[in-house]
Amino acid sequence: MTSSQNIKLSVIITAHSESILIHRTLASVRRALGKFNPGTTEIILHADKPTTATQDYLTVHEADSLKSVRSFVNHFGDLGASRNFAVKQARGTYVATIDADDIMSEHWLFDAVELLENRTEQTIAHSEYTVEFEGADSLVVKHGEIDYSTDTLLSVYANRWNSVIVAPRDLLLANPYTPNSPGFGYEDWNLNCRTIHSRIHNVLVPRSAIFVRRKRSNSEWARQVQSMSVLRANPLLAFDNIRSVNDPFQKTPPRIHHIPTSYDAVEHAKVLLKKYPAAHRIARYVKRSLKRKDITPRVNGSHVPQWLQDEWKALHKIDRQIFPTKLLMETIPVYDTITEDHRLAGSLYKTLVDQLRFDSYSYILFAPWLVKGGADKFTIAYANTIAELSGSRVLVVATLPLRSSWQNRLSDDVDFLDFGNVTAKASQEIKQRLMEHVVENSGAQVLHVINSEFGYDFIRLHDRYIKSSGKKVVVTSFSQSLDPQTGRFYGYSHTHVPFVYDVADIITSDNQAVINMWIDEYGFNPAKLIVHRQALDLSKVKHTKRDYTPHTPFRILWAGRIAPEKLPEVAATIGEQLDGMAIIDMYGAKDAEFDSFLKNLPPNVTYKGAYDGFESVDVTNYDALLYTSLFDGMPNVILEAAAAKLPIVASAIGGIPEFLDNHNSGIVIEDIYNAQDYISAIKDLLLDDGGKSYAQKAYEKLENDYSESQYRKSISEMLKELGLTK
Repeated sequence: MTSSQNIKLSVIITAHSESILIHRTLASVRRALGKFNPGTTEIILHADKPTTATQDYLTVHEADSLKSVRSFVNHFGDLGASRNFAVKQARGTYVATIDADDIMSEHWLFDAVELLENRTEQTIAHSEYTVEFEGADSLVVKHGEIDYSTDTLLSVYANRWNSVIVAPRDLLLANPYTPNSPGFGYEDWNLNCRTIHSRIHNVLVPRSAIFVRRKRSNSEWARQVQSMSVLRANPLLAFDNIRSVNDPFQKTPPRIHHIPTSYDAVEHAKVLLKKYPAAHRIARYVKRSLKRKDITPRVNGSHVPQWLQDEWKALHKIDRQIFPTKLLMETIPVYDTITEDHRLAGSLYKTLVDQLRFDSYSYILFAPWLVKGGADKFTIAYANTIAELSGSRVLVVATLPLRSSWQNRLSDDVDFLDFGNVTAKASQEIKQRLMEHVVENSGAQVLHVINSEFGYDFIRLHDRYIKSSGKKVVVTSFSQSLDPQTGRFYGYSHTHVPFVYDVADIITSDNQAVINMWIDEYGFNPAKLIVHRQALDLSKVKHTKRDYTPHTPFRILWAGRIAPEKLPEVAATIGEQLDGMAIIDMYGAKDAEFDSFLKNLPPNVTYKGAYDGFESVDVTNYDALLYTSLFDGMPNVILEAAAAKLPIVASAIGGIPEFLDNHNSGIVIEDIYNAQDYISAIKDLLLDDGGKSYAQKAYEKLENDYSESQYRKSISEMLKELGLTK
């Protein structure tokens, strides 16, 4: 037996389901080892959870072609663990790795070892080319190291080098591969990131090539892509390290593919919600991910160097499936491992991380934006209260490209990431990759989604990763939407929440109506469901100062959004029929389709424009709130009107009947399109001294059910359940 002291190189072949393909790989390895002196090399074949066909090959050839091979069989079920085991068994000064269905060029091993022997710095050798065959025909041109900042940011999107390497054994023992538990993957990518961070050099061996069999099925790479595996947190992509590097792409920004010609975030969100169920979107995303559409061939095959064509032809003797035919050489696409997507993803990740004030976070909350409105206030209250009660760092991620004018309402312990604007023109693949790095490197224990389509899709796509990493998931939805033309119910409560139900630990809403709907229609477990009623600081709310006087116009406030779902036409009809008895002032941002409507309002109905939250309206000038809406959860404006002691007439939707207690603390209208019912309710207020008794009961309900103390108590209980507090 050869002495271990004489062995210069150990070649590790990792096998699983390759069966007789192992025979061809062994032939190519033996051909390459022919360049070494006898007795200075060894071959290690490590079968990890071998399939029946692979085990049959090992058994049949044990006495002949495998006689000189050191064979091991284990059941790790993981490439990282498999390679680590084999490296420990190796006796050579240097170690080469290759998969059991790949083939190597003749000079690869000898030239790689010679290169490493002539370098005084720690170095890993990579082949200059990768030839993909069988399931794909392509030539991949690689690049060696550039500089630390560039190599760091180029590592964000995908792995620049494949798993076939030659390296000192001691280096791999000191830098073992990371495990690929469910949801995690890319052990070779992780190794490359860690070696770059440690200033270990990654160099190319000239005139070398690895022929990689790209399987059509049963590929570990394809499985990792389909399951949305996540690269483990590593020091190269850690936030503090990313801040320390320069962005080499600022002077020449990467070209961006798939740029939309125009973008209206609100309308885009509405279209997606109506058009595609969540399951359909997930399937489309995975299908796109498996296509290499983001990499454009650099040149055509006529540029394949002659030495590679000669080697290609020589390897035909080992594997008849490969041969450099004239047609193939003229048409084969040549890909570059540094693409525009690599540059773009690196630059965007740097931009995102530079926005972050902290190096780690416990709680990430996804929201579309922080603009204005009830959902935005709820999100801000959640983030601030969670940060305060848990003592944890909270990160709010805005996922749509719209300026968040309310981000300054977040407390000092809450950070804000403008993800939507930074990544507005990037592909969905890049966005998902960037968020993987943000989530994984933040160390967040809890992911919480409020009305963010991107957030919901991230949770759904990464359910294996979330479960494997022990993260908790909270989702919040407020209402169910209704299309008045078709009668179809939609909205996040239907199109998203049911699809993340199995991975969600807690599902919350601000009203009992949605909770009941989930239980009755979907069979949700009540133990998962929590109502968090929005708290109001009643001491800061101005009260109406008007005492209604009969025979004077009743001043009515209407506040919402001039949009189809808020039924502004019903409000205008009410005003028209109350002419001489009441005046109505309408506040709210308007959809463009209502320009003509607003120009033709009745004389006693006035559009006052958009408003920056209810507190920006002088409620002291009004006698009552009129709220018309097609669907809702628990509208913030209802609670704020009650806090201002305004009597309320509102549509019987969502959580409104629960709060107004069916004519006890306000008047609810069952037939929400019927203007006459609203008019009758308003007249009832006039007969009841302007509705003072309703207003007082609504105010008392606020004090009892929507107090700061009860809100904090309910959040505290949730945090205990999530393991963030004791």
